[in-house]
Amino acid sequence: MRTFVFTIFIISATLCLTYSCGSDADILPNQRESIVKYLDSKDVEYTNVNGVYKSILNIDRYGRDELVDSKAGDSLVFNFEAYTFSSAPNEEWFYTNKKWLVDAEEGLNSKFWNLKPLRVSVGNSGLIEGLEYGLPDCRVGDSIHLYITSDLAYGDKPIDGIGSNSAILYILNIIDLK
Repeated sequence: MRTFVFTIFIISATLCLTYSCGSDADILPNQRESIVKYLDSKDVEYTNVNGVYKSILNIDRYGRDELVDSKAGDSLVFNFEAYTFSSAPNEEWFYTNKKWLVDAEEGLNSKFWNLKPLRVSVGNSGLIEGLEYGLPDCRVGDSIHLYITSDLAYGDKPIDGIGSNSAILYILNIIDLK
């Protein structure tokens, strides 16, 4: 019996080493697959912008066609929520500038949070790469979901409640564009 169990262990270990079982090589394809599977299951229209899955939830709203798209160099102002993502968005946000979310969280004091809308320069925001890719082609009033794989987010370093190699979802509400 021990020989049989040991043989199964050796075969399993060999297969994992040969085919990258659970390795870093699987992380990004698995994240992409999970994001696409989630979006397709919700029948969400999206585009893939340099590896970022971008969905404009209210793209069909009246008057949107008359508004201009954000482009490199524009000043873009928005509110946001950020969540980790595995097979669906985590129910708990890890960062936001929305006062009502901070106030609803037990034990947090909103006076210690920066709750002002975020103003950035498109193409030179200083934000994570995935957000940078998602900022062009936004219009005032857009509600945007950006599904970002770990390589375009925070990578393999855990950061304040975000595990290493975590895919994330940013929800943006575009307020102003200049």
